[in-house]
Amino acid sequence: MAKRKRNTARQDADMRTVLIRTLAGSLVCAAVFFIFTAISSLICLKTDASDSVYKYLLIGAGAVSAMAGGFCAVRPIGKRALIFGAASALPAYLVIIIVCVLLSRSGLSSAGWILLAVMEAFGALGGMAAVSGR
Repeated sequence: MAKRKRNTARQDADMRTVLIRTLAGSLVCAAVFFIFTAISSLICLKTDASDSVYKYLLIGAGAVSAMAGGFCAVRPIGKRALIFGAASALPAYLVIIIVCVLLSRSGLSSAGWILLAVMEAFGALGGMAAVSGR
């Protein structure tokens, strides 16, 4: 005998909720990153710092923003912290890279790939912090 299919309407609603929460976490991540970028740009401008210091500050800003985005994405869901935390950092990373490439009119450097790895790792950590804080 064939098994009966369960109602997929509830599963679709759950997936829609997860997608909305993940995109909301990604929006928080991008907003926090651009705020920290503005602050670090002001600091580097006032202290006359070199470009290498600015890259490290941006990677730090990416880490903090991804952690905040992963936390905001996973907190309402409360499950699968690593996957949804890391998934919330990916759309934010794409927005950040598109804006940076359009502004600088250049390609993606090694610092961009490092930023991707850092944002994914810290997004997953933010998701784990949200679940373990319950």
